[in-house]
Amino acid sequence: MNKKDLIFSIYLSIYSLVFLAIRFSASWHAISFDEAEQFFDTLNFELGYKDQPPLFSWLVKALNLFFDTSAQSMALLTHILIIVFLVSFYFALKEIWSSSDSQIITLSLVFFFIYSLDFNRYLIHSILMTCIASLSFWCFLRIIKYAKRIDYFLFGILIALGLLAKYNFVLFILVLFATALSSKISRQRLISINILLSFLAFALIFTPHFSWLLETDFLPFKYAAYRAGFGELDKSWWSIVFEYFWQIILYFAVVYFFFSQGFSFKKQNQLKELCKSMLLWIVIIPASVIIFFKTGAFFQRWLCGISFLIVFAVFSFIDISKTSKKQTLKFTSFSLVVIVILYLVQANTFFNFIASPNLLYIHIPYKNVFSKLKDKVEKEFPDQDLEIYAFKEKSIYAGLRTFLENQNELIYYDKNTEILGNEKTKLIVFRTKRFKKEQVIKSLAKKNYKYQDLTAVQAPYLHKADAVYELNIGLLKDSF
Repeated sequence: MNKKDLIFSIYLSIYSLVFLAIRFSASWHAISFDEAEQFFDTLNFELGYKDQPPLFSWLVKALNLFFDTSAQSMALLTHILIIVFLVSFYFALKEIWSSSDSQIITLSLVFFFIYSLDFNRYLIHSILMTCIASLSFWCFLRIIKYAKRIDYFLFGILIALGLLAKYNFVLFILVLFATALSSKISRQRLISINILLSFLAFALIFTPHFSWLLETDFLPFKYAAYRAGFGELDKSWWSIVFEYFWQIILYFAVVYFFFSQGFSFKKQNQLKELCKSMLLWIVIIPASVIIFFKTGAFFQRWLCGISFLIVFAVFSFIDISKTSKKQTLKFTSFSLVVIVILYLVQANTFFNFIASPNLLYIHIPYKNVFSKLKDKVEKEFPDQDLEIYAFKEKSIYAGLRTFLENQNELIYYDKNTEILGNEKTKLIVFRTKRFKKEQVIKSLAKKNYKYQDLTAVQAPYLHKADAVYELNIGLLKDSF
């Protein structure tokens, strides 16, 4: 790595960490729904989990080797992954373009909002998958250029890790191999005897999890099919097309506006021609999957593991050297202005300076309600040993773990949970809008416990006018 590359990598790191600093300044203890799920899953190390592939949970679990898992450590992990994605994306570009051209192309990612904004607000598994996809593509380009055995071996490891990060990484695999098989040079590299190293590395990494999948009858796939709404295409084709293509069209429009002088359909070097051909597969393969499975709950973020390849494809049609320095400077300046705007949007996301009439799906609205709950518990039960049962919600459980800081014992409660028989004061906490008191009373009665209503805490629901998020606290008593 030369000095120029190192400095640009540092710039990319600072760019990402500013988003994290905004989040921490708004709420040091903020924890999202997805992070709460990981918080819960990492209580026990398993070869697989029913809700998501296991790699992110394993990474969070690894944090326990150095410090306690918390909202802060998980947010930091997420932004480290974003940095790895950005840096690997830049170095993959360098396999085709010069350092200066690669920097300009990397800067263009700010106009692809799935990567510049959504990554910094509410995605975690998709970030990990995209990070590994970027590393895999970099390794793939190195295989085509150099055909070194170490790259084949690393490629197999990364493909396995990608599937362990998120199962829809298979779309990246399909796009990559379909593209590779359509070009002579990449076909030769893939059919090489060295590809056996990739298969060996893949098998070593993925086999334990695959054995777990067989034992559980592919349990996570069933959950994924449910979440994706397989077989129930409840969106019009136009809405699906718009969902996937609006960011791509916006990105292309911005790039064309600044670099139209360099657009050309003439054939260039083999790697650029390979990248051009990816455009076709990036459209055909996701469309085929949507049509075949009728994924009724399609979201653009499901394809962020392949959408970044569009950047490679689009700039393969552009000769940046034909663009004037004045125009390049305008592009750089405009990109920096957009970055500042993105920071302001991030700040509004967490501070809510300007209330939005749209119900923006932000995962982190619970700082105030958890703080109030902590104050209530400390005020009404001073100097008492407590057992707090979080009723059937992982986000509540994880949020309380963060806010109560393990001062009292906190237990995730569902139908399989045994209530401990001891002299400690037992409280149960649940979300009022999801679980009615009658449900809670009935559930507890089956275990011979009475429920006594104590208090409720509530706070405004972020980005929802006149709505509140409410938790109820109740006391558990023996019914005998």
